[in-house]
Amino acid sequence: MTPSYDYDYIVIGSGFGGSVAALRLAEKGYRVLILEKGKWFTAQDFPKRNWNVKKWLWIPFLRFYGFFKISFFRHITILSGVGVGGGSLVYANTLPLPRKEFFTAEGWAHLADWESELAKHYQTASKMLGTVPNPSLETGDIALQKLAREIGKADQFKPTEVAVFFGEPDVTVPDPYFDGKGPERAGCNFCGGCMTGCRYNAKNTLDKNYLHLAQQLGTKIQAEAEVYDVRPLQSPDGKQGYRVKWKKSTGIFRKKGEITARGIIHFSYGHFFQIPNFELLYRNPQFKLETSGGTNRGIIGNSDLTPQQTISGEIGLQQQIGSDIVIDGTIFFRDIRDLAGTRADEIPLISGETYSRLVNSDFGFVKGFIISVRNRFSTGFNYTADYTFQIAKGTASDPNQARNAVAGGALPEVQVTPLGWDQRHTLNGTLGYNRPTWGISFIGRLGSGQPYTPRQGADVATIRENSQTKPTFWTVDSRVFKDFRLFQRRFSIFLRVFNLFDTLNEVNVYNDTGRAGFTTDLERNRASNPPQNVNTIDEWYVNITHYSEPRRIEFGFIFDF
Repeated sequence: MTPSYDYDYIVIGSGFGGSVAALRLAEKGYRVLILEKGKWFTAQDFPKRNWNVKKWLWIPFLRFYGFFKISFFRHITILSGVGVGGGSLVYANTLPLPRKEFFTAEGWAHLADWESELAKHYQTASKMLGTVPNPSLETGDIALQKLAREIGKADQFKPTEVAVFFGEPDVTVPDPYFDGKGPERAGCNFCGGCMTGCRYNAKNTLDKNYLHLAQQLGTKIQAEAEVYDVRPLQSPDGKQGYRVKWKKSTGIFRKKGEITARGIIHFSYGHFFQIPNFELLYRNPQFKLETSGGTNRGIIGNSDLTPQQTISGEIGLQQQIGSDIVIDGTIFFRDIRDLAGTRADEIPLISGETYSRLVNSDFGFVKGFIISVRNRFSTGFNYTADYTFQIAKGTASDPNQARNAVAGGALPEVQVTPLGWDQRHTLNGTLGYNRPTWGISFIGRLGSGQPYTPRQGADVATIRENSQTKPTFWTVDSRVFKDFRLFQRRFSIFLRVFNLFDTLNEVNVYNDTGRAGFTTDLERNRASNPPQNVNTIDEWYVNITHYSEPRRIEFGFIFDF
C-alpha cells in the first residue's frame, strides 16, 4: 500500500542551496516544505553592531538566538548563517564574475567551453540576486584604485559587484526586480552593516527573492524547527518516502512534530579549516640535515604553517520511481587551499648548500557526481548500483614533491596535475537474496586505474606528473549467512569470501611500462650477466606488492547474549 504524504519534498535549511531547490521544485508544481532551524528575521531584529551578541550569535543554550553561528572542532572552525535566508543574512553580498583564466584553467578547460556553458546560469543568478556595481567608492576602494594607477594596473580596478538595491537612500518603493511579485524595497544608505544584518531593507537576501517567490507558489517555510531525525517509511531504503522529525529550536518548552515526504533534497556547503599534521609542524626539530645526496640537504618543519582551507559542498535529489526503485543523484565539489608543501625558495647554508622548509604552497580541487539506483523486491531479491565520476587535481600529491624534484636535479614547475588518489570512474553493484533466517549477497567493484608518473627517457625532455593511469581493476566479494535459535538466543554462522574470482589486480606498476609484471629493466640487467646467488633476476622483478590481495575466505559465527 502506497502511503500518503504531507509534502512531495522537504528541504532542510533555507540557505542558497535550499532556497534555489525549493523555488525550482515549486515551479514544477511540487508541494514543498522548508524546515529552518533559525528564526525569521525582519529589518528591526538585526543588531546595530556585533557587540550585541545576544542578537548576533546563535548559542541556544545561552538563549542567544541570533543569526551568526561559530562551530569549533578540534582542527576546524566553521562560520555559518542561521535563520530564514541562511548564509545570505551574514555574507558580504559580493558576487564577482570569474575572469577568463578561471574558465580556461588547465584542470577542466578540456571538458567544455565553460565560459559559454555557464554564462546563462551566471545571468540567472545575477538577475535573481539583483547584482549591480557598487555606485559609491569608499575609503578602501579609493585606496585600491590609487594603488592600481601607481603600479600601472588602472584598467584592472573595478567597483565590486554586490547584491544590493541602490535606489534613493531610505526611500521605500514597490518591488523593483520581479514585475511586482517581490516585496517592497528601500534604497541602500551605505551604513556598512551588511555582515551584521541589513536593518534598512536594501540587501538582497534570499528571503527577498528565491524564498519569497517560492512562497507565492505554495512553498511553506517553517522557522525555528530543528530536524533531529530522518527515517524511511515502510522499506529501509526510502522507496516509500521519509518521515522527518523536528523540534522547536528556541524557547524553554521544545515542541516536537513529524512530517512525511516522498522525496528528499540533500545538500551541504561549508568552509573548513584544518590544522596541519603535527608531523609537518615539528618535523626535524633538531635541524639535522643530510650529509650527502645532492646540494639540497633535507626538509625541516614549520610551526608557522597556517590551517589548510577547504570549501566543500554537494547537492542531490533522491526520488522514488514506481513502487520499487529509488534513484539518487548528487553533485559534489571540494576546493582545497594552503596545503603544506615545499614549493618555496631554498634556504642557503654557509657551505653553499641548501635545505627546504614546509610552507603553505599547494592546492587542489575535487569535483564530480554520483548516480545510484536501489531496488528491493517483495520476493527477497534486491540490488543496488552506483556510478561515481570524479576529478581530483592539484599541484602536488606529496608535501615533499617540489623538494624531491630539486634534489633530483629538476626545476619544480607549478602545474595542476591529477592527484595520486584521483580515480575517474568507479562502478559498484550489489545483488542479494534474503529470507528471514538466511541470505546470500554479492558485491562487485569496477574502477579505472589511479595515475602514476612514467619514467623519463633520454629522448624525452620532461614528463608531466601523474600523466598516465594504471590498469583498470575489478573484484567481487560474497557473503552467506544462516541464523539459528539456540537456548532462546540467536546463533548465526557466516561465510565471507573476498576477491571471489581471485582477480590479480595491478595496484602498483613499473614506471617504464605501466604494468605490474613487466619492466624493460629485466632484459637490460640480464644483458649485464650479474651474479645470481640467492634469487634469479626474474624472481627479483616479481614484486607481490604490485598486486591486490588474493582470494581470502573467512568463516565464523555470531552468538547474541
